[in-house]
Amino acid sequence: MAWTPNVRIPNQQSKASPALAYYGGLHMVHLGDSSNEIWHSYYDGETWRRPDNGEPGNYPIPGHTSKAAPAIFTNNGLLHMVHLGDSSNDIWHSTFDKAKAEWSPDIRIPGQRSKASPALTEYSGLLHMVHLGDSSNDIWHSYYDGQTWRRPDNKEPGNCRIPGQTSKASPAIFQAGALHMVHLGDSSNDIWHSTFDGNNWSINRPIPGQQSKASPALALYNTRLHMVHLGDSSNDIWHSYFDGQTWRRPDNGEPGNYPIPGQQSKASPALAYGGSVGAQLHMVHLGDSSNDIWHSISDGS
Repeated sequence: MAWTPNVRIPNQQSKASPALAYYGGLHMVHLGDSSNEIWHSYYDGETWRRPDNGEPGNYPIPGHTSKAAPAIFTNNGLLHMVHLGDSSNDIWHSTFDKAKAEWSPDIRIPGQRSKASPALTEYSGLLHMVHLGDSSNDIWHSYYDGQTWRRPDNKEPGNCRIPGQTSKASPAIFQAGALHMVHLGDSSNDIWHSTFDGNNWSINRPIPGQQSKASPALALYNTRLHMVHLGDSSNDIWHSYFDGQTWRRPDNGEPGNYPIPGQQSKASPALAYGGSVGAQLHMVHLGDSSNDIWHSISDGS
């Protein structure tokens, strides 16, 4: 198969892009249909369920609100979430422990603010975050050592600006050997790609022939880094993978990308590996013109 037909997730709606990560199950968080509340559910391979009681559906995380889409990723046995404030650009951090089925209280990350949603991933055992500036298109980078968010350049508390990299929308990051980042241009819909080796970021380069009107999404599957994103001016969702040298079409292996048949979204999609609940690529996204959330699966081909 390529991508399954997308299926609407019952009774789940969001006014912004959802976020997806594997944590002993496929977990999703998203804003409310018309509120800044953050809702949480997980997929068991058949049904999307509430993590607090296992019943079908989702539930609002108590005391957690955001004015923009949150980001989640697993690190050190916990599901981590970062998000903007309810009405501010401050970035907040909390964790979910599946053994306790509860979220920790939100903690504001000192000195870190963004005008758009942040992005999370694990790299070399540490949780890394990138985000736009408080009022600029500069991209900033920090990592979490389990207690403190630190600058990768000198390991001091805080974050640091990535030299020469700017974006008009939230970037996306994922580990695939190196730490990879893709993002839109400073004022264009071109998609740019760079890597971090633990010390320095490479010069970012535009991916030939790939443009998007919204943030892209990344996930690693079957040793390949996969990317999905909206069209340059359409709601079509496009798919490509990186072979270490070139971004290629999964349908025929040729350089480029291709539109996933029958799938459109009015906001950025989210992508994740399904692990034990379906060891394939999973994608969730909003409707073409609605706040409904849809789900589909691919074997990467």
